[in-house]
Amino acid sequence: MIRKLPILIIIIFFVSTGTFSQESEDEIILETIGSDHDTSDVVSALTAVHEAERNDKHVTGLLYYNGEIPTTTETIGLTNTPLSLLSEEQGRPSKESLIQINERFRSS
Repeated sequence: MIRKLPILIIIIFFVSTGTFSQESEDEIILETIGSDHDTSDVVSALTAVHEAERNDKHVTGLLYYNGEIPTTTETIGLTNTPLSLLSEEQGRPSKESLIQINERFRSS
């Protein structure tokens, strides 16, 4: 009997599908999707997920990537400095910016 696992999309260096057997819980069988999988095509990514679901498999790997979308760090202007290394002044919002942030929540 095959146990269904939730579909996971994670970034690793290859794309694979796998099955998990309940009889041998210590064994996972990995198979590559194939070199023809196009990570720049969102439809191809969704097709891979649906195919895996239909075949009682789960998918891991980089299924879709759009390098033109800015990262979260770029979008919200985060620092590259680890939080533990920020000074107290750098780690706290100014009184004015805190008021602006709170106003956004109140107007929602």
